[in-house]
Amino acid sequence: MITALLKRHKHLWLMILFISLMTATAWGDTAAYLTDQENKENQIAVGDNIITIDEEFMPPDPGLSELFHKEVQIENTGTSDCFVRVLLEFSDNEIAKRAAVSWDGGEVYDPFSDLPENAPEHWIFAADHSAEVSDLLAGYWYYTEKLSPGESTGALTTDFRVQFETEHIRQKLAKNGYDIYVYAESVQTLDKDGDEWTGVEAWKDAWTEMLTRK
Repeated sequence: MITALLKRHKHLWLMILFISLMTATAWGDTAAYLTDQENKENQIAVGDNIITIDEEFMPPDPGLSELFHKEVQIENTGTSDCFVRVLLEFSDNEIAKRAAVSWDGGEVYDPFSDLPENAPEHWIFAADHSAEVSDLLAGYWYYTEKLSPGESTGALTTDFRVQFETEHIRQKLAKNGYDIYVYAESVQTLDKDGDEWTGVEAWKDAWTEMLTRK
């Protein structure tokens, strides 16, 4: 089931896309925000496995170096424990190449397109062709701690910076704005037999079983 909500402001667009997987064990919540649009919070549920994207957002002042606060957390608003993962990406690859992200309140920035060196606590990025995780899990940020009902993850991001070389390039690339997409999914902490996943890589086991389930 796919439901889309499109909200238009005077010069701004905000699109919230909800994708509900037809299973009782996992679901997704997607939010796409223009960089000059205020935060909005949304949710949809399948069974009792429910998550919400919580976000603090402060728009940037236009310029060659655009700094803005965007703190992303995921809250378990359901009634069962779950693991969560997040896909974080820019709508424009040229913007992404010029972007950097901070995980610690703006003290240190990592290039957005590089494998992060300063990942926040309890978050792991699954890179392509990684020796740590299979390609099946690649491209997502995984929160390694289970979330009980009412709990939230630590902040995945806190701040972003987009650096343009010249005003001409900024006008060319950012004249219509750009989006940062935050897509979150959750999976219950029980295996197919109803037993609790345990161990330091319980998050990995839960997601692997979910994604390979037939």
